[in-house]
Amino acid sequence: MLETLEGDTVATVVIAFLVAGIFKGALGMGLPKISVAIMGVALGLCEAIPVLMIPLFLANLWQGTRPGPVMPLFKRFRHDESGCLYRHLVGDDLFASHRHRDHQ
Repeated sequence: MLETLEGDTVATVVIAFLVAGIFKGALGMGLPKISVAIMGVALGLCEAIPVLMIPLFLANLWQGTRPGPVMPLFKRFRHDESGCLYRHLVGDDLFASHRHRDHQ
């Protein structure tokens, strides 16, 4: 992809992140969904998702290395995270038992 990087492609990526950034600033969410939707139309999903991963990884890395106490965040989100873990475990178990039953 980098060998064939054209001006239109760069402009599409920049516009996608600007529009998604405006929505992120206004709503507090939506950057990946909006930027992938815009870039997916112009570039295709196979190219849009890796382009999105770079800024998301850098943003998460920056947020993870910010100084400050971490334990209040763990205490604040412990119920949400434990619920997600429970749903994943139950869902995986149901999915595995359903597939096992279909193959017998």
